[in-house]
Amino acid sequence: MVESALPFSDGGARYGGLDFAVYKKREQASKSSLFCHLSSSNKGATRNRVDMCMPKMKTKSSAKKRFRVRPGGTVKRGQAFKRHILTKKTTKNKRHLRGAVQVHETNLDSVRAMMPFA
Repeated sequence: MVESALPFSDGGARYGGLDFAVYKKREQASKSSLFCHLSSSNKGATRNRVDMCMPKMKTKSSAKKRFRVRPGGTVKRGQAFKRHILTKKTTKNKRHLRGAVQVHETNLDSVRAMMPFA
């Protein structure tokens, strides 16, 4: 009896009709978010081929909730220290924490990197 090089020799039924190498390559590509789904128009012709592409540029969800880009290009943010434990803060301190302020220029590059389309 000849042993197969594949861990399972069931004719590819376990891997959706694909051989083990293609299945593993597709699984690895989908985990690294480089996997492009095949469109329905060319699905039959390229069934066993793995299409690779660049990862999508996405805006960080946390950044879009915290920052807004103003028309002039500056980025505004909310003030910190105004959410809880307000009883021990003075009225003057709470008053000065009102409103939005600009993101400091030293942090502007990292904020822009999180928001590529802004």
